[in-house]
Amino acid sequence: MVYIYIGIGGFFGAVARFAVGNFAGIVWEGSFPAGTFLVNLVGCFLLGFLMTLSLERLVITPSVRMGAATGFLGGLTTFSTYTYEALNLVSNGLWGTAVWYILLSVLVALIAAWLGVAAARAVPAFSQRAAQRGWAAQRDPGD
Repeated sequence: MVYIYIGIGGFFGAVARFAVGNFAGIVWEGSFPAGTFLVNLVGCFLLGFLMTLSLERLVITPSVRMGAATGFLGGLTTFSTYTYEALNLVSNGLWGTAVWYILLSVLVALIAAWLGVAAARAVPAFSQRAAQRGWAAQRDPGD
């Protein structure tokens, strides 16, 4: 059943990525790949939010969590496109834009993921079990 959730989530995530890419291309003109940057930024925030919310604050079934995280957010975000676009900028001699894109993408992605975790932790726990599990429950005991 989890594969169905992931597949449905992936479908909607890929459609959302295509729509955001088209919208960003209309709004922001130029060589900077704003669509990919935007979906990766939003995806990092949402993944941080979703995983923290579902593991610390709410009881969400693993199938639904996987459908949203692996399916939807996996379909929405794209490291391969980010890498190709950065390489394309370099190939076209746009070194400054490429460096800006690479550094900004990594830095802002980390900040977005952190903000997503912080936002989810601001949500009150809706079950005792979820509150007790916390972030540490996801770490390997051998760490």
